[in-house]
Amino acid sequence: MIKLPNTIALSFLFFNAYIVEGICFQNEKNMAINADLKKINLALTKRFTPDTNYQLLFIDEFIENHISQHHHWWKPRIEAKKAIYANSKHPHGPFIGYNRASNNSIDNGILAIHFNKDADGKYYGGGIISNKTFGYGYYEAKVKIYTGSYGLHQSFWSNEAAIEIDGFEIDSKLVGLAPLQPGRHRWRPTHIDYQPTPEQKKTFVKMPNTILDQAVKGDDGIWTDDDADWVTVGYEWLPNEVRYYVNGNLQTVYGLIDAYGHDVNVYQPAKIYLTALPFDVYEKRAMEAPQPGAKMQVEYVAYYTKPLLNVNLLGNASFDYVHNSDSRIEARATAWDDYPIKKDSKIIYGDSDLDTAHTRVRKEAGNWFLEQTNTKKDYKAQASQTLYYIPNGKYQLTARIKTSLHSKKNGASLMILDKNKNLIKSYPITTQLQEWTTITLKDIVVKAHEVTILISSHAKKGEYLLVDDIDFSLQSR
Repeated sequence: MIKLPNTIALSFLFFNAYIVEGICFQNEKNMAINADLKKINLALTKRFTPDTNYQLLFIDEFIENHISQHHHWWKPRIEAKKAIYANSKHPHGPFIGYNRASNNSIDNGILAIHFNKDADGKYYGGGIISNKTFGYGYYEAKVKIYTGSYGLHQSFWSNEAAIEIDGFEIDSKLVGLAPLQPGRHRWRPTHIDYQPTPEQKKTFVKMPNTILDQAVKGDDGIWTDDDADWVTVGYEWLPNEVRYYVNGNLQTVYGLIDAYGHDVNVYQPAKIYLTALPFDVYEKRAMEAPQPGAKMQVEYVAYYTKPLLNVNLLGNASFDYVHNSDSRIEARATAWDDYPIKKDSKIIYGDSDLDTAHTRVRKEAGNWFLEQTNTKKDYKAQASQTLYYIPNGKYQLTARIKTSLHSKKNGASLMILDKNKNLIKSYPITTQLQEWTTITLKDIVVKAHEVTILISSHAKKGEYLLVDDIDFSLQSR
């Protein structure tokens, strides 16, 4: 298949009025070289989306090397992972699967995540993780699953501190045909997994040639580009449910609470993961060396968004996604950055005593909220959350606050910044509010699909700002 370079794909931008991060001019020479009619036709081919209101805001077709470590799109997955039985006793000992950056490559416009066993006896996979986060919308990837041998766990998913959504997880071999398993997990304040019903499990698409010890017709023991078939997997993340698709067909829907009462209702914009991890699924079965050429492949990954009126786009808006729900104070707020927008001067939390912290989350009467204060010295504090790839339009921000009187002008404020970190609007806090009070910022115009919400204090010792239930939602297009 001939793939369209980003240069030619710009015609797609003009025809559809999309703003796509992966589409840009390179130079006139490349434009001339790539002026190929077939490639233009490919660019203009309309991909499936669940709703005609969706707008393509991000796509990587892996024509340019956006996975290189100096690039701002992706970073490699490099941590090691233990098998689920790693601490138990079994015949072949505990297993750890390793990831490394060198196992990721771009080969002829395809992302390849290689699977191999090194001379040291360790098994290596890899994967890529987006540097930016994505929220509600439709996610899609076209992938080729490795099924040549046992022991590779392959996934397309979204993940952050409080949340995980799996477009699919699949093992290369199982005792029965391996399904493209969707998933949904809540990680904070407590870990809860969505449990599909038997009826839902029947909808999972099962991949061929994934049964352990079952001979595969024509298998020569070497994994090549001709092995396996491409499959397109998508998931639509909505406020009340996640809808899972295979080849454009709706397979199943996971709501906020499963049939067994497990509540997975958390929201935090998350990074995209494309990963292939060596994983020994069965305790009593030893790993086996992968076939030469073993790899998971990805042709493209894309993200679409659509306008959702009056839906809060901020993650952890009530500041209750904490590490330990039994604690009273935590130093950082999940989903919120605790450093200034100018990252050359990170906030230091003061002394080891948490009471000197500049920005933290605190619980009072069972309710968590964000607090900026310092009881021992004058301080500066900022907490921010950047929303990427959101619909343009007119937004509104509301928040509940309590605050002391600040002696400095603009000693505390809530600010809205555009993509270039220029001020759009601000709400300076000029009066003392001893009771929780709702403030509102209206008519916030977002023009470049990105915005930063900034909570800022530049205050004297003992002055404070408390913030809770902050909402940033689209009011009109």
